[in-house]
Amino acid sequence: MKLLQIHATDYRNYRSISIDIDPTGKYFIIKANNGSGKTNLLELIYYFTYFKSFRNTADSDLILHGQKQFMIEIKYEDDGITDDIIISYDGNKKKILCNEKRLNKLSDLFSRFISVIFSATDIDIITGSPIIRRNFFNMFFSLIDSNYFSDIKTYAAILKQKNFILKNKTNTDLIDIYNRQLSDIIYRITQTRQKYITEVRNRFITKYNELGEFNKKVDIRYIPSLSADRDINSIYKLFCQKKDDELNAGYSLLGSPRDCYNFYMNGRL
Repeated sequence: MKLLQIHATDYRNYRSISIDIDPTGKYFIIKANNGSGKTNLLELIYYFTYFKSFRNTADSDLILHGQKQFMIEIKYEDDGITDDIIISYDGNKKKILCNEKRLNKLSDLFSRFISVIFSATDIDIITGSPIIRRNFFNMFFSLIDSNYFSDIKTYAAILKQKNFILKNKTNTDLIDIYNRQLSDIIYRITQTRQKYITEVRNRFITKYNELGEFNKKVDIRYIPSLSADRDINSIYKLFCQKKDDELNAGYSLLGSPRDCYNFYMNGRL
């Protein structure tokens, strides 16, 4: 896949920007003064592939100050066919058009294009908060497994509905229904994470040792909040046991958002 054109309005510091890219070139270099928006341009391209900023920034913060929405348009060539994608965000809702046709699901395009960015903030994946690591691995696993991506999206939607009930103490009879659905999805998410982290762990250790003779032993482990040995029924039973506690707390106390990925060096975090 080759980028042909990039156009954006009211994105970050760009009131309007248009760039034509030579399709015969293998590389292109961005050269501009400090503070002119080079990183914003890279972020714009990244947004096209993952529909989010690599700087963990909310979509609303990407809109140019004083404006109400941003728009990104990308034209690209893939296997000799030219396509056009337009992404817009109005502060509330994201809209995606592919060749002028509205897409209702991100999964229709997600993982179709891949971009990799190396940033000084990448160290946060190891030293930052657990949510940064979860978000990183969620995106990584979603790229190689569309079913995982679907499970993550569905899980978030159900959890939001359940937490609304727990907070407002209304329609509490629906909690059991949500817990059954969550139990099934949590089981799949946990098994998938365990599967892929095992593959990642082996490559991580190998690649680290290939970089140089560090004389240090590294490791990465997936620590599920609910044991990977639990089946769907045992997860549901645990939800039932915690139901009163969750109602008192006003939010869910169990689930995949509490899973951890830990990096170790010589056996220490």
